Amino acid sequence: MKIFLISIKNIFVNRWRSIILGLFIFFISFLMVFFQSFVSTMKTNMEDQIINSLTGELQIRSAQSQEGDMATINKNWGEIDYLNGKQTVALDHYLDSQTKRLTYVKRVRENAMLLYDKWKLPAMIIGLDTTATHYQQSYKLIEGKFLTPNQAHQMMLTETQAEQLKVKVGDTVGISAQNKDGKPVQLDLKVVGIGNLDLNSATAQFDYAYVDLKSAQELMGFQAGEVTDYILYTKDRATIAETQESILSDLNSAGLSPDEVKLSTWKTMGGTILGGVDLYVMTFYSFLVVLMLISCLLIINLVNMMSLERYQDIGTLRAIGFSRFRIVQIFMGEIMLIVTFFTLIGTGAGSLLVLFFSKQGLNTGPVLGKLLGDHFYMKVNAGQIIPQFLIILFFALISSLYPTLKAASLKPVETLKEI
Repeated sequence: MKIFLISIKNIFVNRWRSIILGLFIFFISFLMVFFQSFVSTMKTNMEDQIINSLTGELQIRSAQSQEGDMATINKNWGEIDYLNGKQTVALDHYLDSQTKRLTYVKRVRENAMLLYDKWKLPAMIIGLDTTATHYQQSYKLIEGKFLTPNQAHQMMLTETQAEQLKVKVGDTVGISAQNKDGKPVQLDLKVVGIGNLDLNSATAQFDYAYVDLKSAQELMGFQAGEVTDYILYTKDRATIAETQESILSDLNSAGLSPDEVKLSTWKTMGGTILGGVDLYVMTFYSFLVVLMLISCLLIINLVNMMSLERYQDIGTLRAIGFSRFRIVQIFMGEIMLIVTFFTLIGTGAGSLLVLFFSKQGLNTGPVLGKLLGDHFYMKVNAGQIIPQFLIILFFALISSLYPTLKAASLKPVETLKEI
């Protein structure tokens, strides 16, 4: 208790030095809370976008399908295989019995060429069950409407595709592809909607067009209900790994062996986009590392200055019997009190700002809008606050230890020389 009171007294005696150290700690903790929430929200939004628009959480595909990533159109014609009618019947029967823990939709994907007048544009065609709405959560409609349930020969283009093809809603666009037998085929579809995927920059290089499932099956020559993918959504994303193991076991028991079907996760099948997301996250953590290194150097410098100001005081304490350990306790107690107090204030201020932007949103403008969406709502993650608080305390402790030990090693005779 005595050491604690001395530490508090020293804070007020050297109030300006304490305030300088405290303001720096406040700035660090504020930035950590705000930018950690910013980056984690951006990452979550991008993951939601790829899950809703393309991969789902889990995918069941033919074991002969060679592709390792759904998010790229750079595939050979035969790289995407399909599930035959017998397999789809077995999968329907099994998945219909699992409605308590997951939902599913069927899809057909194929690389194709979009044709209009003299214009040609490569794209991935994604045939959707028109009763499914997950894709709408990540699609910003600019003109027209979404795919109409139970109607065929309709398609949706991105704004970029519409501009390159010089088409508008209501126009008929041709699709040239190869069917399952490798024969060329062409189908004309009506453009019912034009829009953009949210966080468009993350998927800018992955140009795909949505069409209704029946038209995609017709394009591929599927006549017995064949599809290329079953897209699964769990009730709780935290259970994906557990659900994957369970489904694999169940499918094998149902007679669908690993030689016939395979099960993949969104992390595997959305790797190209996730690689871009990871780059943003790595950049953020690199920034944090640099910030913490600078913080350590500044804390070392400030603690050295504090010890120089108390040169005579330290010598006096050593002369009257204070041990090196007790002097270290006084210094570290003072530093920890300052760091703890200002970290709490900085963390609180950063959390309040994040909470504000979670309610009001952040208008991103035309540049950041391509990355974050037009209106960016940050998400409060209380679970991140305590680790950040402990990280700051840890770095402050480590940074202060050496200059404190150096100051506490001062011998009384050395201070007498200065008198």
